[in-house]
Amino acid sequence: MTAEQETIYHYTDIPTLALILNSGRIRFNRLDRVFDLSEARTGKGIELGKFLFVSCWTKHADESIPLWRLYTKDLSGVRIGLPLYPFAQLDFTPPPEWEFIKQGHIASPIPFDEAWSDSHFVVPQFLNRRLFGDSVKYKKDIQAVYESSVSIDTDGDHTTLSVDHLYDLPRLKTKAWEFENEYRFALFILPAIRIPAGGPSRDNYEKELPNHMLRCLLEGREPPLTYFDVRLAPEALERMEVVLGPCCSEGDRLIVESLLKRFAAGGSLMSSNFEGTIRAS
Repeated sequence: MTAEQETIYHYTDIPTLALILNSGRIRFNRLDRVFDLSEARTGKGIELGKFLFVSCWTKHADESIPLWRLYTKDLSGVRIGLPLYPFAQLDFTPPPEWEFIKQGHIASPIPFDEAWSDSHFVVPQFLNRRLFGDSVKYKKDIQAVYESSVSIDTDGDHTTLSVDHLYDLPRLKTKAWEFENEYRFALFILPAIRIPAGGPSRDNYEKELPNHMLRCLLEGREPPLTYFDVRLAPEALERMEVVLGPCCSEGDRLIVESLLKRFAAGGSLMSSNFEGTIRAS
């Protein structure tokens, strides 16, 4: 089965569905702000949860009562279904003055001007689909993996920091969460500095930027973002599957029907398999 044929699912409330459809984007939340507080992990004192951003889905095709309970209010939200890789393919081409970056057309889920700004830098591993999205792995001792992944070496005034298998780290969860069968997209976002007006070859920018990023990692100075939104492909929106929560009202149905009619006319709307079988709390 290809990525275009596989489907991933996200349980949420109706206002969030409205925001997704209106903006055409999916939100990545910072790892230290997700539902499971234990995910704000450190390795060798580096607070990696401040720099990793995730969008969380499940590959369970069957509806899950625990997921309805966890991620919707009173079982009256929705379950969104989208293709396994639902993102737009945009042009990742830097301005001409960025001569040190290879020029040419690169298809990317994030355009260059959103990935690299005066305030933040999204490390472009998102160009590699396997690094960008993969299934969560459930392990017993995640903290040990974090500690062994981070290396800090100091030689006089010079410090180097490396993180092995960085994009696997935000896709590790304890076995207590195994029931979710989760699939995650992940981004690594670092604080940046002002880009010189004449381009990155000016004002010692090429040297100052990595030094600034290293200091921020060592000192726990997170990027000025708590979330990052990534654009969906129009064809993915047209294939959106929406299942109404088991305890949705007729008014909820009318709202979702209206949203799909306006923003995703090719999408489908279905009732929950548990409709009429669960008492609303």
